[in-house]
Amino acid sequence: MLASKYADHLPLYRQSQILARAGLDLHRAVLADWVGKAAFHLKPVVDRLAGHLKRSGKPFMDETTAPVLDPGRGTTKTGYLWALARDDRPWGGEDPPGVIYFYAPGRAGENAETFLTSFDGILQVDGYTGYNRLTEPSRKGGAPIRVAHCWAHARRKLKEVFDRDGSEIAAEGLRQIAEIYVAEAGIRGISPGQRLSARQARTVPLSSLCRKSLTVRGRLPSARCSLSQNPNRALKVIAGVAGTGAFGAGGAKAG
Repeated sequence: MLASKYADHLPLYRQSQILARAGLDLHRAVLADWVGKAAFHLKPVVDRLAGHLKRSGKPFMDETTAPVLDPGRGTTKTGYLWALARDDRPWGGEDPPGVIYFYAPGRAGENAETFLTSFDGILQVDGYTGYNRLTEPSRKGGAPIRVAHCWAHARRKLKEVFDRDGSEIAAEGLRQIAEIYVAEAGIRGISPGQRLSARQARTVPLSSLCRKSLTVRGRLPSARCSLSQNPNRALKVIAGVAGTGAFGAGGAKAG
């Protein structure tokens, strides 16, 4: 029943109908009660897994919308599933992969703040500003943390500008990020110490050049380029990845 509900996306009322066709009269209220009891017994396992993941040095967090039944309205409402994950296998890490999901009715940053109580590592994110509150001295549930933004998302923002404006500034940024991708591909799978040395030697200068280029060229006037009209836009895209030594490429973030 749980697999049908959460893995196959079959609401309980549909499961009740399916069971009725097999001659089993189980109202969805009964099934809902079973779900609640299962959740109660599984909570210690979930809490234990969450504790393991929050002790990781650089887990990844992301959120996505999820339709939620809204009884009485004849429709659904939008909720959010937040995933906290770890998978260092591509980078030669020794910790086992894992993922845990939290539900919240909204996307506000305080939800991440609540979920990540006691976490004090580097958090890999896609650039959503809701995570910024975790870096502030006023953070609840722990000391301020560092966030490592994603090169893939930074590249996507520049690509959107290039496709829309034909921006030379965006094109240059894309070329420089491509060089970072090449550097990252060459060190994938080697030890953390070797990756750190290689990144300090090559990736850090490349990312600094990318940021400097966008800073300088973003001030040049151009009627066709939205980055020229608002240079801070480009800097915000790049700052989160160029401002930390925990680089990744192609969505790998701080591997």
